[in-house]
Amino acid sequence: MDFDSAWFARIAEGDDSAWDSFFRHHDVTIRRVVGWSKWRFSPFVRDDVAQVVRAELVKCLPRGELPADLTAFIKRICVRRCIDEVRRQIRVRGVETSLVGRGEDGEEYARPLPADERYDPVAAIVNDERGKLLKELVGQLGDTCSDAISQFYMENRSYKEIAAQLGIAVNTVGSRLAKCLAKLRGLMDTCPALRDVLL
Repeated sequence: MDFDSAWFARIAEGDDSAWDSFFRHHDVTIRRVVGWSKWRFSPFVRDDVAQVVRAELVKCLPRGELPADLTAFIKRICVRRCIDEVRRQIRVRGVETSLVGRGEDGEEYARPLPADERYDPVAAIVNDERGKLLKELVGQLGDTCSDAISQFYMENRSYKEIAAQLGIAVNTVGSRLAKCLAKLRGLMDTCPALRDVLL
């Protein structure tokens, strides 16, 4: 019988002391994921998040069957709690974010939580939030500017296609975009999360 199966059998029998050996065995996994440099956590925060992960494991593991891949299960919980902490830190800085997206049909969906070490969760969350804020600002510009910016930057349409859609001369598209971008920059200056984004 492997370590995890033996441990799970002890927990099922009511041996709470088995948790000590469980965390001695799996703590390296928890600390490795929580300690990813891309999270940008201080040592204090890493310890705090690791403790949250341990508490969640104590609550959820004894309730059902032992996961087929316990290490992967632990990593998933670590990533989720780390993202929760990143989101908390962003809220503290005054920028609310969400890991729930909206598809083309308008339906909300849960974004996947990749655990690849190449993934930069802080950048992904901040970029997602900036995109949402930028889209809101574009909507405040009025239909003329909103249509021009959306078609060129978001729909990747050419000047010729935009001109045909808006009923204007091709040469007018460039000057209109320039004026609309100037307005957008003015709005972005009032939004702390977008001040350092260049257009």
